Amino acid sequence: DLLQAAIASGRPDAKDPILLYLLAESQRVVKDFDAAQATAQALIAANPGDARGLHVLSLILQDKGDFKGAERALRDLIARDPMDANALNSLGYMFAEHGERLGDRRDRLDEAVTLLQRALKIEPGNPSYLDSLGWAYFQQGRLDLADAPLTEAADKLKDNSVVQDHLGDLRFKQRRFADAAAAWERALGGDGQSIDKAKIESKIREARGRM
Repeated sequence: DLLQAAIASGRPDAKDPILLYLLAESQRVVKDFDAAQATAQALIAANPGDARGLHVLSLILQDKGDFKGAERALRDLIARDPMDANALNSLGYMFAEHGERLGDRRDRLDEAVTLLQRALKIEPGNPSYLDSLGWAYFQQGRLDLADAPLTEAADKLKDNSVVQDHLGDLRFKQRRFADAAAAWERALGGDGQSIDKAKIESKIREARGRM
């Protein structure tokens, strides 16, 4: 409300990219996606050179299920700055997670790996990017290649529920059922963001049943 009031006030700073970005993010968090999209587009119009506008727009569009729109926003970012590791990671992870909605799944996964390798060349050892790369390899069924990046990411991000869930899925496929259950337990005890707790609890029961 304070952010909206500041922007509606008409003061010279009402088009401040930081204010608009924070408002768009806050609207996205409370799932007011239409308002968030309008704010993001206002940010882009007022500050076309500010990358935050396209970044937050891509997230909002993914939340709305408009993956093609999110892809366009992210490709625009990468075209502007091929060294934007965050955009490379976001597009690569989206392809790994939702590639089947955007065309040939195999092609999307191949491109995901390329994008994520580029992101890691820019920011070596970034645990979020390692998780994304490991997850892309996992989706390809290349479990041997998925192991190192997912293991390192999970070790660095012990409280990240999504990363621990990914490691659990890998360990289960590797038939390391005790390790899978342990990773999923960490997922439940982590930040809790973007996970289906009931689904993870079911996976833990299945892993324990196979131990």
